[in-house]
Amino acid sequence: MTRPTPVVFIHGFIGTLDVRGWHVPDWALARCAGFDLIERCGHLIPAEQPDAFRAAVERIVHAPPA
Repeated sequence: MTRPTPVVFIHGFIGTLDVRGWHVPDWALARCAGFDLIERCGHLIPAEQPDAFRAAVERIVHAPPA
Protein backbone atom coordinates (compact mmCIF):
# COMPACT_ATOMS: atom_id res chain seq x y z
CA MET A 1 0.00 0.00 0.00
CA THR A 2 1.39 3.38 -1.00
CA ARG A 3 1.02 6.23 1.45
CA PRO A 4 0.24 9.66 0.04
CA THR A 5 2.96 12.26 0.20
CA PRO A 6 2.01 14.94 2.73
CA VAL A 7 1.77 18.46 1.40
CA VAL A 8 2.12 21.46 3.66
CA PHE A 9 1.53 24.97 2.39
CA ILE A 10 3.50 27.76 3.96
CA HIS A 11 1.14 30.34 2.49
CA GLY A 12 -1.19 30.02 -0.47
CA PHE A 13 -2.24 32.50 -3.11
CA ILE A 14 -5.52 31.76 -4.87
CA GLY A 15 -7.10 33.66 -7.74
CA THR A 16 -10.84 34.20 -7.42
CA LEU A 17 -11.35 32.87 -10.96
CA ASP A 18 -9.76 29.53 -9.99
CA VAL A 19 -10.97 29.04 -6.43
CA ARG A 20 -14.02 26.96 -7.42
CA GLY A 21 -11.83 24.43 -9.21
CA TRP A 22 -9.16 24.39 -6.51
CA HIS A 23 -9.33 20.92 -4.99
CA VAL A 24 -7.29 21.07 -1.81
CA PRO A 25 -8.01 18.62 1.00
CA ASP A 26 -9.24 20.05 4.30
CA TRP A 27 -6.18 18.69 6.12
CA ALA A 28 -3.88 20.72 3.82
CA LEU A 29 -5.81 23.94 4.45
CA ALA A 30 -5.72 23.24 8.18
CA ARG A 31 -1.91 22.93 8.06
CA CYS A 32 -1.20 26.00 5.96
CA ALA A 33 -0.08 29.22 7.57
CA GLY A 34 -2.76 31.08 5.65
CA PHE A 35 -3.79 32.06 2.18
CA ASP A 36 -4.71 35.14 0.23
CA LEU A 37 -7.60 35.31 -2.19
CA ILE A 38 -6.55 37.65 -5.02
CA GLU A 39 -9.45 39.28 -6.89
CA ARG A 40 -10.02 39.13 -10.66
CA CYS A 41 -7.35 36.60 -11.63
CA GLY A 42 -6.78 32.91 -12.21
CA HIS A 43 -3.68 30.81 -11.66
CA LEU A 44 -1.27 33.37 -13.16
CA ILE A 45 -1.60 35.76 -10.25
CA PRO A 46 1.77 37.57 -10.60
CA ALA A 47 1.08 38.23 -14.31
CA GLU A 48 -2.62 39.06 -13.98
CA GLN A 49 -2.60 41.14 -10.79
CA PRO A 50 1.03 42.05 -10.07
CA ASP A 51 0.27 44.90 -7.66
CA ALA A 52 -2.12 42.80 -5.58
CA PHE A 53 0.37 39.90 -5.54
CA ARG A 54 3.24 42.20 -4.53
CA ALA A 55 1.16 43.75 -1.75
CA ALA A 56 0.19 40.32 -0.39
CA VAL A 57 3.80 39.11 -0.39
CA GLU A 58 5.01 42.32 1.29
CA ARG A 59 2.33 41.99 3.97
CA ILE A 60 3.40 38.41 4.70
CA VAL A 61 7.12 39.22 4.72
CA HIS A 62 6.66 42.16 7.07
CA ALA A 63 4.14 40.49 9.38
CA PRO A 64 5.30 39.89 12.95
CA PRO A 65 6.12 36.26 13.78
CA ALA A 66 3.19 34.19 14.99
